[in-house]
Amino acid sequence: AAWFWFVVMTTVGYGNASPVTDQGRAMVFTFGFLCMLLFGTVLAKAGDIVTTIFEDVVSQYSHLKLRWLTITWIMMIFWGVTFYAWTAALAAVTMAWKKDRVGEEMNFKDAYWFAFNSITTVGLGDFYIGGEAIAPTDVVLFAMIFLVGFV
Repeated sequence: AAWFWFVVMTTVGYGNASPVTDQGRAMVFTFGFLCMLLFGTVLAKAGDIVTTIFEDVVSQYSHLKLRWLTITWIMMIFWGVTFYAWTAALAAVTMAWKKDRVGEEMNFKDAYWFAFNSITTVGLGDFYIGGEAIAPTDVVLFAMIFLVGFV
């Protein structure tokens, strides 16, 4: 249940589980919308923190002449590379999780596709983590990894 709400809250929506009754849909619509608002607030704060840390590092190490990192096109390349590296890290975690919890191998290509769909909130549903194998600690682990990826 916790994984289902996390997927709703982050607007990923893998499509592997959905309510079928009118009451269930109303509950997901209502609580899902509130969860999305809450997660948006958390995400905005996390983005502010990451931006502040980045700016502090650049200004604190100004003697190393890091100001070039504030040039728009360089920042775009830096954050793009960071995004793809973080997606690869999530793919590696997913592969290890799937082998450990479910006992199945997942190749890197599929794990990377899952990670990309999750971080970009596309959630196509062709690859997802089955809710039946998720422990509460897994929800926290993936929530933290996704949060950093969203930021």
